[in-house]
Amino acid sequence: MLVTPFFLVHHALAGGDGSYVHRFAGDVQDGVYERLGRREAFTGRVAGAEASAPGLPGRSNPQVLLSPVLVALYSDAYFSDPQCRVEWSLFRERLRWHQHFTGRRSPALIGLPWSIRAVPPPVPIRQTDMIDDDFGAEFAAGGALRLIRAAPASPGYRHLVEAVVELIARARVDEPPSLSERDAELVRLSGRTAWAGGAAAGDPRRPASRTAIRPAGERRWRMADPEHTRRPILRRAGVAERGEDDD
Repeated sequence: MLVTPFFLVHHALAGGDGSYVHRFAGDVQDGVYERLGRREAFTGRVAGAEASAPGLPGRSNPQVLLSPVLVALYSDAYFSDPQCRVEWSLFRERLRWHQHFTGRRSPALIGLPWSIRAVPPPVPIRQTDMIDDDFGAEFAAGGALRLIRAAPASPGYRHLVEAVVELIARARVDEPPSLSERDAELVRLSGRTAWAGGAAAGDPRRPASRTAIRPAGERRWRMADPEHTRRPILRRAGVAERGEDDD
């Protein structure tokens, strides 16, 4: 049985940076073990567009729906990849539910500038927090990828790894709820991930076409707001909210 990773280093490989992604993930893993203990429960994993739901095109990596922490390595390739955007959006939906029912903002979505050059972050990503501190000139000039390439033994790189480990440790006591595959599909039908699909991310402030995100037979359904349910489910339009799941 596949064990759910404690954290995911989520990326879109581009330009041969795979070895650096794994080096960074390994350094973060060592820091997590040192901070929390060397236990399987605190083991993370690398996951990205090239490994998303193998053999199931168009479906999300199940680990994104279950893992307590997502370390998103932001890059031009990440912003341009529909699979990365959809999986990021589903994880953000988990945080949205968590905040409503606890009143707290979980640090479980850790956005890290990895290699951002020409592609601007989509609006929803730009509206969330990114790690931003004094990690040295290399990081300021080109993000974490440039830093690990040029100065992997520098104090700035060690400080960056420590910052990520600290956020992962904090997220341990503020984990967002998981989503089932059915939950994820219903979130998609609601249109909450519509901005992330396609060749280029659209502006989420512009309403998506209903026919583009719902089959014709499901237009009577809408997404329930978190004020009315503890699960991200669809409800029939016009039906009184009872605070319980529809089947």
